[in-house]
Amino acid sequence: MDRNYGDVVNRALELEAADASTRVDGKQRYDDAIDVLAMSFVAEYHALPKASAAVTSEIEDIARLSEADMRPVLDKVRYDLIGRIEEELGPSRAQTAMRTRLLGLSAVAGIVLVLAGAVALRQYNAIPISAALDTRPGIEQRAAALAKVMRYDDWNPGSGGLRRLLGQFALWPFEPSEAEIQGARELAGAIANSAEQLRDAGQACKLPAFGAPVTDEQIAFLAKIVARLRNKTTTWGNPPAATVFNAIRTSYPC
Repeated sequence: MDRNYGDVVNRALELEAADASTRVDGKQRYDDAIDVLAMSFVAEYHALPKASAAVTSEIEDIARLSEADMRPVLDKVRYDLIGRIEEELGPSRAQTAMRTRLLGLSAVAGIVLVLAGAVALRQYNAIPISAALDTRPGIEQRAAALAKVMRYDDWNPGSGGLRRLLGQFALWPFEPSEAEIQGARELAGAIANSAEQLRDAGQACKLPAFGAPVTDEQIAFLAKIVARLRNKTTTWGNPPAATVFNAIRTSYPC
């Protein structure tokens, strides 16, 4: 399938150049472009490994024909594309080695290119947390931050030595900021509290047990609810918190 990467790359470049007054709208346009492209992979491949490999192959083809300073932008597009595809096809924590290769860590030259664009890439990869939690924009911002935190944790290489060092450095532009982590924590807590209320009322079942330490079941639960909140077909209620309750209730019916 021939895919048009022009729109998503242009949106990424616009986001890179955006100031505080245009950043939120620019991020939305970029996310919309990523969503359209990601859905074309989901429709064609239906499985995460094949879709991820296809993203990497196509991005590398574009990179070979592009100027070197485009590498950070293409790396961001690749990272966000695979992250969006994971939301649809399901994340797999068993693919750390594959993801390391996807980031181009096999060549030192790749690390040099990442170094050149790392600071700028980190700046425009940031998710603003500016709205109150009890508003739709506030929930949407924190849902994006929570998805980013979980995705970063999934991609962060667990092996030791040089591979871990290089992997952590290459992922630094995508590492969540303190504000993003705090926003993610706020929404995760709100979702867990809402789930417990619904379980006590008999309106949601088969929910994971909440509390420390965080389990894979809790992460899977949060990922499922966040995906519902970020889905463009989701109907938002009034107050917006009702949408969180509804996402849990319909995802875990009794």
